[in-house]
Amino acid sequence: MKGVMFILIFAISLFAKDLTPFREFNASGAVQEIVLSDNLLYVATIGEVQIFDIEKNSLVGDIKLEPIEDFFGDFYKPKVFSVDVSSKGILILQEENGGNRAVRLFKDGKSIELVKKEQKLFIKKAKLFEDFALYATIGGDVILQDLKTLKIIYNKNISVSSFSDFKIVENEGYFSFESGEVKVVDIKSGQVLREIKGINKDNVYKVDIAKDVLATAGQDRKIGLYSKNGKAIGSIDGEFLIYAVALSLDGKSVVFPANEKNELLMYDIAKKELIYKLIGHKSTLNTIVFKTNERIFSSSDDEFIYEWRLK
Repeated sequence: MKGVMFILIFAISLFAKDLTPFREFNASGAVQEIVLSDNLLYVATIGEVQIFDIEKNSLVGDIKLEPIEDFFGDFYKPKVFSVDVSSKGILILQEENGGNRAVRLFKDGKSIELVKKEQKLFIKKAKLFEDFALYATIGGDVILQDLKTLKIIYNKNISVSSFSDFKIVENEGYFSFESGEVKVVDIKSGQVLREIKGINKDNVYKVDIAKDVLATAGQDRKIGLYSKNGKAIGSIDGEFLIYAVALSLDGKSVVFPANEKNELLMYDIAKKELIYKLIGHKSTLNTIVFKTNERIFSSSDDEFIYEWRLK
């Protein structure tokens, strides 16, 4: 970004409202990630993906993974690094033998192995589309796979920095890296369209996008706010490493964990004010998801998932 970039610093409001969880969901183990699809909450945890009905507040299904073998010949439950859902099924990125990773697609009690451990692709996040699966590796590779033929359409390295997270909007992917930058990629071709940077100076752990707003969560204890074309809107300073971030569906508010107490703060972007403090988590936050502008789900590095109601 050329020229001088002016960053608006958000103020703390004395009128912020404290909230406690409206509802609690208990997973079988430490949660790695949560994904919402309609009224179902998919929870990636150790050895399985659990499925909760958020309206009935009940566990309605699970996918248990086969134990894997360590270097000493002992068996243990594999980690689930990433989960995604579409009409094609449930996509699970899991730990495999020898420190490798595999991707499997589950539907109707059956599974297809899309990426085998022998391929030694150190995938960090996976996304499921109707005809394709998209992967991003720790080393900065973006991979698109055809679900019918299982052939790799492209495998392109887009950064020398370590990959952290991505968010897909239509045909564009917003990929964040350890360098503090976000690269916007055309999903069909793998071509880098533009770079967004300037606010975060270190690892961008998570990204989110809603309407025309892009939010970045950084190791430098800073939330970056940009327009989709890369223009800086503002920044918010936290008190601790910021591992998660989410924008409301209308793009008017941003939520993130800002301190060592694992409290979630919600800011009004236009007014530059803190409006809610969400209190209850006991471990480091890893995922925040908006169901509506007034309903939020969040998970941390323990078995607890909370629902928050703003009204």
